[in-house]
Amino acid sequence: MTITATSLAEAMDTQQTTLKLTSTAAFPAVGSTGLAQLIRVDDEVLLVDAVPKTSFVHVRTRGDEGSATVTHAAGAPVLTSAAVTDWPALAADLSASLYRVARCTLTENGAATSYTASFVIPPGAILVDIRVIARVLWNGTSASLKVGDTADDDGFFTGVNLKATDLLVNEVLSLTEESLWGGKNGAYLVSATGQRGPTTSNFGLSYVAGSTITAIVTPGAADGTAGRTDIVIVYALPTTVTQVVV
Repeated sequence: MTITATSLAEAMDTQQTTLKLTSTAAFPAVGSTGLAQLIRVDDEVLLVDAVPKTSFVHVRTRGDEGSATVTHAAGAPVLTSAAVTDWPALAADLSASLYRVARCTLTENGAATSYTASFVIPPGAILVDIRVIARVLWNGTSASLKVGDTADDDGFFTGVNLKATDLLVNEVLSLTEESLWGGKNGAYLVSATGQRGPTTSNFGLSYVAGSTITAIVTPGAADGTAGRTDIVIVYALPTTVTQVVV
C-alpha cells in the first residue's frame, strides 16, 4: 500500500476545483494533465486530473464514492495514492466516519484581548453536540465565555465565568444535556419549548444553510496565563433519503 498523507494549505469551499496542498510529492510533475488519481480530503473523495503549478492540484469531480461535497479548513488531512489498488482503502469506512469531531483548546496567554475558536459547519450538517470542558481555571481579573454561531454569537452559552463558579475544573457544559447547561444557556436553548438551536436559515440542530460555530473568551484588563478550556464540536453529515409520495 502506497497511500501518502499531506494536508490542505488553504481552506476550500464547496465550489472549488483547485486545491492548494502543503506537498504535491505524491503527484506527477507540475504541468501534468489527463490524470486520474483519487484523493481524500477529510471524508470527501475527489478525482485529481492535473497538477497545474507547484503545490496545486486540479480535480475533475468532487464527492466521489458516495461522499458529501463539503467545505474543508486549512490543515485538513489529505490522503492520496497513484495506485488503483489503493483506491478502495482511500474510500473505506466513509459511512462510519460521517460524525466529525473538532476540538480547540482556548489558552490564556497573558496578552490577548480575546480568544476565539471557530468551527465551520457545512450546509446540510446536523449539529450533534457542543461541549465546553474546563481543564484549568483562568486566573486573570476576569474571563467570560460565549458560544454561538454566525447569526448569534452567544446563542448557545453566554456569560460563562471561566475563573470559578460557572465551570470548575473537569466540569462540562453540553448543548444536548439540559442538566449541563449550568444556567448559562443562551437564546438558542429553551427548556420550556425544547428549542435547541436557531430558528432562521438553520433550524434547531439542522444546519441546512451551514454556519460557523464560535467560542469567544473576553479577558479582563489584567490577563492571566493559566487558563485552559476545551471547546469540542460534534456534527454529522447525513445521507439524504428521498421521500415517497403516494
